[in-house]
Amino acid sequence: MPFAKRPSQGSPLQVEISSVFVDFPGVTKIEGPDGEQLYEDTTSLESTYVEDGELVGLATPGSVKIEGFWDPQDTVGQLIVNQVYGTAGYKNFKVKDKVGTNQFAVTAFTGSFKSAPITRETKKFTAFSSEIKLRSPATLTPYA
Repeated sequence: MPFAKRPSQGSPLQVEISSVFVDFPGVTKIEGPDGEQLYEDTTSLESTYVEDGELVGLATPGSVKIEGFWDPQDTVGQLIVNQVYGTAGYKNFKVKDKVGTNQFAVTAFTGSFKSAPITRETKKFTAFSSEIKLRSPATLTPYA
């Protein structure tokens, strides 16, 4: 089967609000999740080279970075501000990648907003970049 190249346009980031997943508006870039396997350095005084490649069987959950246009009046955007600057808490997220007619690959994760700087720049729209710190590794469902 040939490797399929898929456009990322139409791959919404969704956040769960009041038990309903809603699209996060204005997102222009999603990067991650970027979990990573952990390795132990087992180099000892008898070692003749560095032995830093031994898997320990654990992985870091990682993070997801997003960028987009900022609207301070949008209720989903206000969620970011409330989490970063005020009320802490975890939210459920998912990214849906279209893989066929009415079929999506879904990457689901739970996390909290770690940072969300807003950028105001001459001759540009107001924008944001944000990092969502994952609570546990993300899961991928190939077809949902």
